[in-house]
Amino acid sequence: AVAAWWVVRDATRPPPALHTAITGALRNLRALRFIAAYAAHNWELFGMRAWLPAFLTSLWVQRGMPLTSATARGATFSSLVLLGSGLSNAAGGWLSDRLGRRRMITVFLTASALCSAVIGWSPALGMPAVLTLALLYGLLVTADSSSISTAVAESATAETLGATLAVQSGLGFLVTAISPSLFGAVLDATGGIWGWAFLSLGIAAVLGTVAVATVSERR
Repeated sequence: AVAAWWVVRDATRPPPALHTAITGALRNLRALRFIAAYAAHNWELFGMRAWLPAFLTSLWVQRGMPLTSATARGATFSSLVLLGSGLSNAAGGWLSDRLGRRRMITVFLTASALCSAVIGWSPALGMPAVLTLALLYGLLVTADSSSISTAVAESATAETLGATLAVQSGLGFLVTAISPSLFGAVLDATGGIWGWAFLSLGIAAVLGTVAVATVSERR
């Protein structure tokens, strides 16, 4: 044990200076492409999570349900959507281990973008269709999270891993402060048309697929 400790101690290199690590992270184009996809993923995910309860509540109110009951039902169903997303996150990571990170990230971002493009217009199909689509949306919008984070870590060098993950978290959660606000602005600007507001989330997801389109696959 002492000998092993001695070898490990000698093999350990001092970490680079902070500015060196951050500069190295920002020069890693492969990692930056996945970070851009993560920001797009978070834009869509947190916009959807912020507004899904209000969307469902408004639909039940339009159908004659009292506001208090509609709010409770909207919040409860949205919570079920969030619970289900944990399973899809794990499943998405498992699939990316076998089929490739970029491939599955592209598949899930594309699928969730389609949900974003459709769900705001789906009330015309009735509440069962809306709720089914919301459940599917919740599964797909989260399924790429673990795959993207793993791809970022795999793309980083050992010396800049911490800085790379810091850039990912910083940018990824910075956009979550903007996305819900822009969703609301679009909703107001279009006279309360949910379809256009949700579409703004889907556009971000499409941009995420563009970011990783030229990244080579690693298995």
